[in-house]
Amino acid sequence: MGNGFHVSTERVYDDSWRVTATGELDVATAGYFEAAMAQVVDSDLSLIEVDLGGLSFIGAEGARLLTEAMAACQAQGRTLVVVAVSSFVRRVFSLTGLIDQIERPPTPV
Repeated sequence: MGNGFHVSTERVYDDSWRVTATGELDVATAGYFEAAMAQVVDSDLSLIEVDLGGLSFIGAEGARLLTEAMAACQAQGRTLVVVAVSSFVRRVFSLTGLIDQIERPPTPV
Protein backbone atom coordinates (compact mmCIF):
# COMPACT_ATOMS: atom_id res chain seq x y z
CA MET A 1 0.00 0.00 0.00
CA GLY A 2 1.22 3.51 -0.73
CA ASN A 3 2.84 6.01 1.63
CA GLY A 4 3.76 3.29 4.12
CA PHE A 5 0.05 2.85 4.79
CA HIS A 6 -1.24 -0.42 6.14
CA VAL A 7 -4.68 -1.42 7.37
CA SER A 8 -5.72 -4.69 8.93
CA THR A 9 -8.88 -6.15 10.39
CA GLU A 10 -9.19 -8.83 13.00
CA ARG A 11 -12.00 -10.31 14.98
CA VAL A 12 -11.06 -9.73 18.61
CA TYR A 13 -14.04 -11.03 20.58
CA ASP A 14 -17.18 -12.95 19.74
CA ASP A 15 -18.99 -9.72 18.91
CA SER A 16 -16.32 -7.25 17.74
CA TRP A 17 -13.79 -6.31 15.09
CA ARG A 18 -10.63 -4.26 15.39
CA VAL A 19 -9.43 -2.17 12.46
CA THR A 20 -5.82 -0.96 12.75
CA ALA A 21 -4.38 1.66 10.41
CA THR A 22 -0.76 2.83 10.28
CA GLY A 23 1.18 5.24 8.07
CA GLU A 24 -0.47 8.00 6.03
CA LEU A 25 -4.21 7.87 5.37
CA ASP A 26 -4.70 10.24 2.45
CA VAL A 27 -6.52 10.34 -0.87
CA ALA A 28 -4.05 7.83 -2.35
CA THR A 29 -4.62 5.23 0.38
CA ALA A 30 -8.23 5.94 1.36
CA GLY A 31 -9.56 3.13 -0.85
CA TYR A 32 -7.77 0.53 1.27
CA PHE A 33 -9.22 2.00 4.46
CA GLU A 34 -12.66 2.22 2.87
CA ALA A 35 -12.56 -1.46 1.88
CA ALA A 36 -11.50 -2.54 5.38
CA MET A 37 -14.19 -0.43 7.02
CA ALA A 38 -16.86 -1.73 4.62
CA GLN A 39 -15.91 -5.30 5.51
CA VAL A 40 -16.48 -4.75 9.22
CA VAL A 41 -19.44 -2.36 8.97
CA ASP A 42 -21.25 -4.85 6.73
CA SER A 43 -20.68 -7.68 9.23
CA ASP A 44 -23.17 -8.65 11.91
CA LEU A 45 -20.89 -7.92 14.87
CA SER A 46 -22.03 -5.27 17.35
CA LEU A 47 -18.75 -3.46 18.09
CA ILE A 48 -16.01 -2.05 15.85
CA GLU A 49 -12.81 -0.78 17.47
CA VAL A 50 -10.68 1.49 15.31
CA ASP A 51 -7.01 1.93 16.23
CA LEU A 52 -5.46 4.98 14.56
CA GLY A 53 -2.50 5.18 16.95
CA GLY A 54 -0.05 4.33 14.17
CA LEU A 55 -1.20 7.00 11.72
CA SER A 56 1.32 9.75 11.02
CA PHE A 57 -1.19 11.62 8.80
CA ILE A 58 -4.92 11.66 8.12
CA GLY A 59 -6.41 13.75 5.36
CA ALA A 60 -9.95 14.91 4.74
CA GLU A 61 -10.81 11.73 2.82
CA GLY A 62 -9.80 9.53 5.76
CA ALA A 63 -11.79 11.65 8.20
CA ARG A 64 -14.81 11.50 5.88
CA LEU A 65 -14.62 7.71 5.66
CA LEU A 66 -14.45 7.40 9.44
CA THR A 67 -17.44 9.73 9.83
CA GLU A 68 -19.44 7.69 7.29
CA ALA A 69 -18.58 4.44 9.06
CA MET A 70 -19.67 5.89 12.40
CA ALA A 71 -22.99 7.00 10.87
CA ALA A 72 -23.56 3.59 9.25
CA CYS A 73 -22.90 1.81 12.55
CA GLN A 74 -25.22 4.14 14.42
CA ALA A 75 -27.99 3.60 11.84
CA GLN A 76 -27.61 -0.17 12.29
CA GLY A 77 -27.60 0.01 16.09
CA ARG A 78 -23.93 -0.89 16.37
CA THR A 79 -21.04 0.90 18.04
CA LEU A 80 -17.83 2.20 16.48
CA VAL A 81 -15.19 3.23 19.00
CA VAL A 82 -11.87 4.87 18.22
CA VAL A 83 -9.56 3.25 20.76
CA ALA A 84 -6.31 5.06 19.94
CA VAL A 85 -5.09 8.02 17.92
CA SER A 86 -1.69 9.51 17.29
CA SER A 87 -1.06 13.06 18.50
CA PHE A 88 -1.31 14.32 14.89
CA VAL A 89 -4.68 12.63 14.34
CA ARG A 90 -5.95 13.92 17.68
CA ARG A 91 -5.07 17.46 16.62
CA VAL A 92 -6.84 17.05 13.26
CA PHE A 93 -9.91 15.61 15.01
CA SER A 94 -9.88 18.50 17.50
CA LEU A 95 -9.59 21.14 14.76
CA THR A 96 -12.40 19.61 12.69
CA GLY A 97 -14.74 18.84 15.59
CA LEU A 98 -14.59 15.12 14.84
CA ILE A 99 -13.24 14.52 18.33
CA ASP A 100 -16.73 15.37 19.67
CA GLN A 101 -18.33 12.66 17.52
CA ILE A 102 -16.11 9.85 18.73
CA GLU A 103 -17.92 7.43 21.04
CA ARG A 104 -15.19 7.50 23.68
CA PRO A 105 -12.47 10.20 23.59
CA PRO A 106 -9.21 8.52 22.57
CA THR A 107 -5.96 8.74 24.45
CA PRO A 108 -2.97 10.07 22.46
CA VAL A 109 -0.29 7.49 21.74
